[in-house]
Amino acid sequence: MPLAIEVELLTGTYEAGLGGQRAEWPPHPARLFCALVAQVRSDLETGALEWLERQGPPDVIAPEATASTLQAWVPTNAIAKRGGAALPARTNGMRTWPRALPKRHSYHVVWTDATPPPEVLEGLRALASRVSYVGRPAGMVLVRVSTNEPSAGEELRRFVPSADGPHLLRVPYPGYVDALGSAFEAGEAAEAVSRSHPFGQPGEEPPVASASVPGPYARLFTLGFPAGAGVAGWHAARVGVALRDAFLARLGAPGDTDPWPAFEPGDLTPIHGHGERIPPEERCAFLGLPFVGHPNATGDVIGAGIAIGRSLAPELRRALLQLLGLDRDEGPRIDAVRIPGPGVTLPLAPPDGRWSIEPGRWTRASKRWASVTPVVLDRWPKRWADVPEILRDGVVFAGYPEPVEIEVRRGSGVHGAPVFRPGDRKRRSGEPNRPWVHVVVTFSAPVEGPVLLGNMRFVGLGLCAPVDGNG
Repeated sequence: MPLAIEVELLTGTYEAGLGGQRAEWPPHPARLFCALVAQVRSDLETGALEWLERQGPPDVIAPEATASTLQAWVPTNAIAKRGGAALPARTNGMRTWPRALPKRHSYHVVWTDATPPPEVLEGLRALASRVSYVGRPAGMVLVRVSTNEPSAGEELRRFVPSADGPHLLRVPYPGYVDALGSAFEAGEAAEAVSRSHPFGQPGEEPPVASASVPGPYARLFTLGFPAGAGVAGWHAARVGVALRDAFLARLGAPGDTDPWPAFEPGDLTPIHGHGERIPPEERCAFLGLPFVGHPNATGDVIGAGIAIGRSLAPELRRALLQLLGLDRDEGPRIDAVRIPGPGVTLPLAPPDGRWSIEPGRWTRASKRWASVTPVVLDRWPKRWADVPEILRDGVVFAGYPEPVEIEVRRGSGVHGAPVFRPGDRKRRSGEPNRPWVHVVVTFSAPVEGPVLLGNMRFVGLGLCAPVDGNG
């Protein structure tokens, strides 16, 4: 007996995007699932969703659609230093809302082999009755749950889970309800715990994409130095160390207006890494972001990034997001960082469109990744022939799938990558100079970034960039 959920689009539009100006279509089952989770009021309803998340990826039956965008100037929450005539002390900003315009104003999500117990069906119907929108609040809907197979039509297309389908749709999975709850407690978006699965249509052309494999980090948050400012690329690890130490100091001794309690040193192990070894998905990495991959790239570090592990404790994750300023409009609470070595203090601000300090520059799923900063080996080789095996073990140890190929180089495969001097590949001056290499790593399936490899990956060495072709 099938379980079908119909979503009627009351406005005739599907108000959801995939980032930038890309409209989401076909609809992702996870988006509907999140709308149901948001309506939970009882243990019965939670149990119904936990049953549903175990039923595997569903089919999606949807009409053809065209993409559209809305643009408008809207007031922001930032306080202007000079008030305007129309909106005193407020600023305006251009906003863009991607959306899909389907030919028919409804779609279905169908689990073809699911037979829900009566209490599950009751819980799902109660949840569906309270869902008022899917995607943005402007996308008002009516949601109905039934055990009947939806009727087919010429204008409808059926997207089914396929190991090599060309469409990647986010889907619920076992443990999704708990993961969404943890993300909510940490103040993160639902996409931070999302998983995608390839879909295809029966008889569709051969695949053009495959499912991506998540890395150990849920999100990469970036901050930029002012345009025209930065430090030489060989200071990348010093930027990572300086940013890490600044975060440690603020988390351990918050200011009077900081909304988090002081953390004990043992609670900050995911950041400083001392003491008991913990899995990579419970760690944070602090990165200097160099300007690379462009014909005019200089390799200078023009910003910084914080990669947050997928399994980081919610309390610490929430405090990190508050430090980054995601709960306010004034920007990060740490608004400058003092970088030892060059001895400069640089302001920090949210990304401003420069590609090297946009998260997507370092997180785009790819089968091939090339190191931009040197990969410091996890252990000393007895001979040069041991290096590929050390690197292969290191990739898995860092939380990524086993690679199918590793190419060892003495220089980076990314244009403009910085050249490091002796002494720049260690955290502090008293450490030994460990052996290092550059690599191009190839996986069997696209891997989501950031990809960080080697002994000093948590301070930004071994940072890799996705590459296409031969690199």
